[in-house]
Amino acid sequence: MKPQLSLVLLPLALLASAATAAAVEFTTPSAGAIIKGGGSPLDVEWRHLGNNSNGPESVQFDIYLCAGGDDEDSYTQLAPIVKDRSFAQGNSASATVAADIGGNDPNAYFLQMIINWSHGAELIHSPRFSLSSMTGSFPEKLAKGLQGVSGTASPATANNDLGKRQAALPYEDQKGPTRYAPVPMQPPTKISLKTAAPLHPKSAFNIAQSFLPRPTIKTTISVMGTFVTTSIENTAAPAPTVDDDMQRFLNRWKD
Repeated sequence: MKPQLSLVLLPLALLASAATAAAVEFTTPSAGAIIKGGGSPLDVEWRHLGNNSNGPESVQFDIYLCAGGDDEDSYTQLAPIVKDRSFAQGNSASATVAADIGGNDPNAYFLQMIINWSHGAELIHSPRFSLSSMTGSFPEKLAKGLQGVSGTASPATANNDLGKRQAALPYEDQKGPTRYAPVPMQPPTKISLKTAAPLHPKSAFNIAQSFLPRPTIKTTISVMGTFVTTSIENTAAPAPTVDDDMQRFLNRWKD
């Protein structure tokens, strides 16, 4: 009977994981909306779907303003809206959009929410919208990506599969505005070495002599750790109380 029970529980676990992963959507800005940018605030709202209407309050996420095409290599993060926020802090946010970060192309912009679930990072995108009063322009990669955009549909939701693939690559070999790091190493239960060799070679660097260009890497996501912590009860007997002779001795210095 045990194998049959396992076969029943496995699909249920997969369904529960899928329901959690697709439980958030953006409601503001609406699809095709034209919003004044150029130093004006951008209002953002989202909601939880289905039975997950309250959301896991302790889960943290980031939201970025993005622009470009539908493929990851054809869009980029332009500016953060919120960083290191939890769902317990509400379902709305607002941030000022600088005028020079992009152009006025129709439906060029969308929002990207990076949710750090316990099973890994998930990317959720809003419908596309437009920003007016913008004074900047898009680089060639984004402009080329926008040529393939014909409506207001958002880029596809992405789970942590990309993160798993990228985390296996050296940091400098990864591409795109979001980079991935492997699971941080955990200390062993016993320390046997007196010295430890560096895990990576020293990084070469040059001291800047002038203003540097804008960084292309917007954020780094670490793969979630799989370790488990447990508490151990201290079973040692408590220290004995002071006996009568010691108490009388201590009372001599009472003030």
